[in-house]
Amino acid sequence: KYGNMHIGSTLELTYDADGAARSLEFLSAGTRDVAYTALRFALVDLLYKKEKPPVIFDESLAHQDSRRTAGIFKMLGRLSGEGVQSLVFTCREREAEVAGKTIGKENFTHIKL
Repeated sequence: KYGNMHIGSTLELTYDADGAARSLEFLSAGTRDVAYTALRFALVDLLYKKEKPPVIFDESLAHQDSRRTAGIFKMLGRLSGEGVQSLVFTCREREAEVAGKTIGKENFTHIKL
């Protein structure tokens, strides 16, 4: 939906709408979070050619609906095949349920404290 995003010199994101560049502040919190998650993965890919560092999410999925959360877990599942380890911290069970349905329970470890 927001295919034309641009990264500024200070890593701020903008998107094209109605012929002008708009700040991500015009978008929902969930959409902003997804855009910055994509930026994080693009930077990891750009900066780390041989070995990828682990990626940590601390309540990063709190503003996502189940559909977007599933999309993020699909992406994390693909990246795990490239050696990227992801750690997702949350206080809710929903993320574990969505991960289990999306990438399979055998592909992640759920630790409940």
